[in-house]
Amino acid sequence: MLETKRKRKRNTKKKIIKYVVGIFLLLIISTSGYFLFLIKSKKALFITPLSRSFSFSQGSGQDKNLNSIKKGAGKLHLSIDKITASADSYNIFLTDKSEIIFSNKKDINSQLASLQFILARLTMEGKLYNKLDLRFDKPVIAIRK
Repeated sequence: MLETKRKRKRNTKKKIIKYVVGIFLLLIISTSGYFLFLIKSKKALFITPLSRSFSFSQGSGQDKNLNSIKKGAGKLHLSIDKITASADSYNIFLTDKSEIIFSNKKDINSQLASLQFILARLTMEGKLYNKLDLRFDKPVIAIRK
């Protein structure tokens, strides 16, 4: 009789462990299924006050580009007279009557890096420029005579 009580206790402990493990697995499977359903349905988990057709204007990106151009020109010790923005480029007019053209479609920081390299090279060679066009893969430089 003692042996059967021990077996019963072991069996009940095994049953309890099986139930707990089963419930835990069921909980994991159900929550992962729920999250997969949310991901597949692509429904937002929050309510937005903006309409679906709302989009941010290009102005904020343009302001960020202009600020980075101004900051980069300040680091290169260039004195800016005027900056104009068109659909595909930024024209920077310097006080020494030279012009630098940046592209909207390319990374501004990489264009500033190439500008720094070009200006260092022109300074070493002792040449002055009228216009630097950085919109292309190979920048176009108009040298003063």
